[in-house]
Amino acid sequence: MSKLSLIKQLIKEELSDFIRSKEAITFEDNPLEFIIQKYPSLDASLTDLLTPDYRDYITGIYVIAPKPTTFKILLHNGQEFYMIYGPRAYMVKVAGKKYNLINLNEEEFAIKAIAQLLELGMPPGSKGPDNQMENETPAPNAEAGEETPAEEAPEEIKEGLKESKKFRIITEATDAEEGIDILKKNLNLTDENFVKVSANRYKLLVPRAERIEYIKKIQAIDGFDYDPSAKGSSIGALTYKNSAFLLKPTGAQGRASAGTENEDVLENEIKKYLDLGVKNIIFKGANKSYTIPNATGVTGVGYDVAGGKKADIVITGAKGNYPISVKKDNAGFWESADTRYKALMTKLVSKIANGDFGPELIFKPFVDKLGNEKKGINLMYNDTTNTKVSGVLVTDLPDKEEESIIFGSDKAVVIYKTYTESDFTQQGDNLIIKVTKIIENMEDVIQYDLEPVLNIRHDSTRSATGGLRATVQPKNLLYKDGAVTGNKIELSYNQII
Repeated sequence: MSKLSLIKQLIKEELSDFIRSKEAITFEDNPLEFIIQKYPSLDASLTDLLTPDYRDYITGIYVIAPKPTTFKILLHNGQEFYMIYGPRAYMVKVAGKKYNLINLNEEEFAIKAIAQLLELGMPPGSKGPDNQMENETPAPNAEAGEETPAEEAPEEIKEGLKESKKFRIITEATDAEEGIDILKKNLNLTDENFVKVSANRYKLLVPRAERIEYIKKIQAIDGFDYDPSAKGSSIGALTYKNSAFLLKPTGAQGRASAGTENEDVLENEIKKYLDLGVKNIIFKGANKSYTIPNATGVTGVGYDVAGGKKADIVITGAKGNYPISVKKDNAGFWESADTRYKALMTKLVSKIANGDFGPELIFKPFVDKLGNEKKGINLMYNDTTNTKVSGVLVTDLPDKEEESIIFGSDKAVVIYKTYTESDFTQQGDNLIIKVTKIIENMEDVIQYDLEPVLNIRHDSTRSATGGLRATVQPKNLLYKDGAVTGNKIELSYNQII
């Protein structure tokens, strides 16, 4: 036998001994862990939804449908929700409502919906996470389904689950943990700077203004590379062997970033006064009042956007439900409109790329602050003045779409106010809530110059639309004295379509 053949044989024997020495998890021994390890993307998504300590809150995972692969997640208080596999991200189904985890806002909605399920009861003795955690853009075993359909697992896993799968997981975890140790030593980081996304992906939380400096420092460390086009972070990711660290700004993660704390104040204060015996709720604004007689309850529904709903809370009164859309005084958006105007965006990108609006509107490749060109991401430019176009404004949206954008399919009343406890006072049977303005119809919208304007602007995270994002904003934020603010241009709806 040649030396080369002998070496190959020894390596093969050592590898076989190593794999045999690691007891593979079987379905019969531990059905919960078997399912989690067979579907690594399920583990990552559960971590996002319920923190890395999600096993403290679930008792079983059932595979209930093969295509698309659908999981039933049983919580420790007897409640349940569903996760449906998709090639880009999971769909979460809670109490009949679906949330697509590829959308950050919907992920936040799903987190709150699951939290509400958990509030329905917790058995004694649940240890919980080691530290208190905000929403993170992330028990005894129960039986799982007898048949576990193939998901997106790599070929080596499908061919030899018990051996290759176990070996692969150990390798990924080691790379990430090794990278974290190196970063801690070189940059004086702590565990609080790292949030686990999956076995080989972590969020690296650093101050927003210092992210570029951190990229430069980490690039200089042996073994680390920078990928400006990495998905999951607008500024890219650092890679170390088979692991990746997504650069995220501290202070921008979790519930507060979703802008829902204002509606919580309103909901909680109404509940408090209802318990004190108030019957009528009266919102008093500068332009009008809005009264809900014989109120009996209030429910937060801000994460229920199915079918184009706009309400953040629903108050139950004498004549049924009263949906309320809650807006802070400084609210800058009517809605994020990537889905509503997907077809319009696709045509705009195609026409700009073809030069239909040149030379005033052309594409140039996006280059980050480190000089890296981000693949598939463009910037809009005026080629005549060689200046960046900060937005394309579309003001002539169809009337029906304007009403849908503002009031939604549930015909919500829009009320502006950044609430504090001092805004709530009880006068006999009445709860008086001081607010800034109340919008019930298009006449109110026009009075305050709040007509919805589609603003298509740059967003380096939107690779599907070439680096553009569609938002609908109030007119008074985009125009001053009738003129467009900033370096924006106007196009009509028909010009794009």
